[in-house]
Amino acid sequence: MTYNEAIQYINATPKFGKTPGLHRIQKLLALLGNPQKQLKFVHVAGTNGKGSVCSCIHSILMDAGFRTGLFISPHLKRLSERIRVGGTEISEREIAEYIDFISRKADIMTRSGDDAPTEFDMLTAMAMLHFNKVACDIVVLEVGIGGIIDSTNIIDENESLLSVITSIGFDHMEYLGETLPEIAAKKAGIIKNNHTTVVYPAEDSVMDVFERTCTEKNARIIKLEESAVKIKGFGINGTSFDFFGFGDLQIKLLGKYQVYNAALAVLACLTLRDKGYEINDESIRTGLINAIWPGRFEIVNRTPLVIIDGAHNTEGASALLDGLSVYFNGRKLTFICACMADKDPMALFEPFASIAKRFITITPGTKRAMPGEQLMEKIKAFHGDVVFKNNVREALDYAVSTSAPDDLICAFGSLYFMGEVRDYFGLT
Repeated sequence: MTYNEAIQYINATPKFGKTPGLHRIQKLLALLGNPQKQLKFVHVAGTNGKGSVCSCIHSILMDAGFRTGLFISPHLKRLSERIRVGGTEISEREIAEYIDFISRKADIMTRSGDDAPTEFDMLTAMAMLHFNKVACDIVVLEVGIGGIIDSTNIIDENESLLSVITSIGFDHMEYLGETLPEIAAKKAGIIKNNHTTVVYPAEDSVMDVFERTCTEKNARIIKLEESAVKIKGFGINGTSFDFFGFGDLQIKLLGKYQVYNAALAVLACLTLRDKGYEINDESIRTGLINAIWPGRFEIVNRTPLVIIDGAHNTEGASALLDGLSVYFNGRKLTFICACMADKDPMALFEPFASIAKRFITITPGTKRAMPGEQLMEKIKAFHGDVVFKNNVREALDYAVSTSAPDDLICAFGSLYFMGEVRDYFGLT
C-alpha cells in the first residue's frame, strides 16, 4: 500500500463493530503476534482532560530518559499525530507498511467468519506494532471511548503499570449510560487486579464507583485532592501552582482545569517512581513546562488574540467559560462555533451569551456535524448577533477583519475544525 491507499482503507473501515466487545482486537492482535505483550503501559481514561494528562505524563517520562510512546485520539490534522515515540510522529511510510500488514490479517478474520476489525481496532493495533518495533520503555495509552470494552483495554495486568482516570462528565451517553455513575462504571473498566489507579476529583456517586471497583479488584486507589493544589498565578503565557511538596510548578497549558490535569499527571509519575521507575523532581518540573496540547485552550494568534478549544460537551464548555473568565475577565468575545448533530447547542453555547459580542457558526467537515445554518437558528434563541459562514477560512476572515487589535476571538464546540484554525494561522 501507499500512504494514501492506507488512509483510504482506514477511512472505509466501519467505526463500530456489529457487536460490542474486545473479541475483534483480541483476534487481530493474536494474528499480529500480540505485540502489546512486550510493552508496559500507563492507561488513561476519562471524559475530559485525557489528552492533556497523557501529554504531561509523556513529557515527564521523556525528560526522565525513557523511550516513551504516546497513543491519543482524535487527531487535529494528521493521523500520525495519534502515534508518537518521544517527540517523533509515526511516518507516512510506516503507516502504509503497518496498515498493509494489518489489512491482510483483517482479511483472514473476515474469511473465517469473524467480525471485521473496526477503524479504532486497526489504529490500536498499528500503535502496538509500532511501539513494540521501536522497543518503548513505557507507553502512555489513551482510551478512545469508555474503558471496559475500548480496544485499548486489551492490555492486561501483566502489561499495565498504572491506570489513570480523569474527570467524568456527560459524553457519548448512547454508549456509556445516562448517569454519571453509569459512565464512571464504564471508565472503571480499565482498573486492573492488584494494581494502582490514580483518579481525578469527582462527586461522591462517581468516586463510590471507583472505590468499589478497586475494592473488588484488590486495587489501590490514589485520589487527587483539590486542597493539595495551590494555584499561584494565571497569565496568557502559562500558570504556576504548588502541589505535593513541589513549589512553583509551571505549565504552558492555559485554563484552571489544566492545573488539576497537570497535578494528576504528577501524581501518576510519583506513583511510577514508587514502583521503581527513576523519575527525579527536575524531570517532573521540566516535563510539565514542556508539555503542550494543541487545540485545548490554545492561543494561536496574538493580534487579535485568537484562542481555540476542543470543548465539545457541557463539562468542557464550563471549563472553557471558567478559563475565559479568569484570564480575560470583562472582555467581550467573538465565538466561532460548530458542533455535532447529537449535541444540545443550548447547553453547549448559551452559557457564553453574557460574554459574547457575537457568534459565527460553521459546519465542520464530518458527516456527524450539525449544519451551521441550523446551529445559527438555535443560537438566535439566546443571542441576537449571529451569522453563518460557509467554512473555517470565511469565518476567520470575517472575524479577524472586523475585530479591533485588542478584541478576542474564541473558536470551540468541536475538535473537528481546530486543525483548520491552526492551519489558517500557519501552525503545523
